[in-house]
Amino acid sequence: MKLIMKELRHDKKLIDHMNIDSGFEGRGAITGTVGTHVWDYLQLKGAEGMRFTQYPHLTIGIHDSRVDAMLTFPHHLKTELRKNLTVKKERFREIVLDVTSGIEKTFRGIDGIVPQMRGAQRRWPHGQRAPSVSDAEICFDPRTVLSQNDHKIRCQPQWLDAIFEAIKAKKSNLQFQIGAVFKYDECSVLKNSESINLLVNAFIAGKPLLDLATF
Repeated sequence: MKLIMKELRHDKKLIDHMNIDSGFEGRGAITGTVGTHVWDYLQLKGAEGMRFTQYPHLTIGIHDSRVDAMLTFPHHLKTELRKNLTVKKERFREIVLDVTSGIEKTFRGIDGIVPQMRGAQRRWPHGQRAPSVSDAEICFDPRTVLSQNDHKIRCQPQWLDAIFEAIKAKKSNLQFQIGAVFKYDECSVLKNSESINLLVNAFIAGKPLLDLATF
């Protein structure tokens, strides 16, 4: 994980397009004694002086069967940023589909890469280093919003409606993410030198939603 994060922090495309803070070292500890995955994050310029739970950031998750590259809007997201996201439902929908289209176009022809959007309400009764308790979760492919697509995914736009309404009426420690999931057993590119570029391009695809929040 440390080697991956070092490469990402100094990636020129991420610095230029996502305005990452290349001097920020990430989490103090990225492993624990329990759990099935490790994660770390890239801080964005604009978050200086804040806790990472207050400002969007880029999250890498390494699991036993996949790697996640997600733009994260954390549970203590500044109120003005949350309000920017939820001014109009149709605008939020358009931007999410823009992000999804960017992921599809970037990774067309590469197997094992799936756009994904998630919302989670968690708490940590035994501290941040202990496993969290999940009170609510939603996870879906944002292509479910489309009435027609090339993947035979059935249309169910209410998934996106649900996460929008939860963000708009937030009263809990809700966070949400959008990005791409890379499956080890299907995505052969993960095993070669181009794997960093996969993660970089997934992050950059999320820029329209980041811009909506931080304009």
